[in-house]
Amino acid sequence: MRLPSLCCCSLLVCAFTSSANAADAVSPALKSAIADPARPFDDMARDKTTDPATTLAFAQIKPGQMIAELAPGDGYYSRILSTLIGRKGALYMLVPFTGTLNAANLRKQTKGQDLPVDIAHEVADVKGYENMLVLWEDLALDGGQFALPKQVDVVWLSGEYGNLDNKEWGPAVNPDTVDKAILAAMKPNGILVAPVKPGNADIAKKELGGAGFVFDAQSDIGGQMLLRFRKPGGMTGDKRNLGNEAMKTLFGNTLVTGMNSPNERHLFFHPDGTYQELGLVESPLQEGYWFIDAAGRNCILHQSPRDQRGYNFCELMEPRKIGEHWEYPGRRGPETDMVAAGLIYMDGTKVTPLKP
Repeated sequence: MRLPSLCCCSLLVCAFTSSANAADAVSPALKSAIADPARPFDDMARDKTTDPATTLAFAQIKPGQMIAELAPGDGYYSRILSTLIGRKGALYMLVPFTGTLNAANLRKQTKGQDLPVDIAHEVADVKGYENMLVLWEDLALDGGQFALPKQVDVVWLSGEYGNLDNKEWGPAVNPDTVDKAILAAMKPNGILVAPVKPGNADIAKKELGGAGFVFDAQSDIGGQMLLRFRKPGGMTGDKRNLGNEAMKTLFGNTLVTGMNSPNERHLFFHPDGTYQELGLVESPLQEGYWFIDAAGRNCILHQSPRDQRGYNFCELMEPRKIGEHWEYPGRRGPETDMVAAGLIYMDGTKVTPLKP
């Protein structure tokens, strides 16, 4: 999906601020989040060199906001962000997914090793961080993805922006298309904060400006250069509502997609935002959340089986007839087991959703 570029040359037509200003003062809420005694001792020791107060003040994050954190790493910033935005906010920890077709194959290739997504889940599973949701997705898929359940107020890069150019987040990643996907996933006037190496600042400004971002400010904080951009207030670029209307006609029905041929995926979508999937040989029963992303794609966010938690796959919605159902083909398989367990009825209209 391509969005109009409203700032073709941010260096020439967009405001430039050389450093943080009075609007970036450290708030009492941020001071409290950094002082949270639940933070690991190593994180607090790291504060002396990282200066999270000034860094996060630069991002202008406030309680109650929706935040997307790209490449959360060891969760150093994730813990502070979660506490700062509070229960009314949401933190999407987006872990780049690279190197294979799906989560199951990657698990086989890495032979049980801990992956970046496992580290993210270790953070999110701690009591007190219930506003975190881990997404594990391929940034290069479908031209360039940044699929989030809702548009966010702030996109925070814990990983260096140059990783897009250096292909650290996938050999097929195209910075131009991913930048546009990030822009679409943000609310109008939303903020993007990206750390860059000093020599790469101009490259980042040119790429993000070309995607439609307006350059706002930069500052050297905690030994790194941070760039701040804004999404123009008049730009939406979000096709989410069209997708939601389409999904409403499918509640209680089945959307069948022919992925991983010759197998089919039978997806039962529930009005509470959960789904159940069956039909894959390797994993006969999967469940989790569904949502429509900004590009109008139908996304399924696995929460079960456990080794695929957080794996998010999106595809463009296929046209379906209203009232269309998938019918039991008359052979014993995972479908029969689901009926026997009372989880689902074969006309797809009466279900007992399983909460992830």
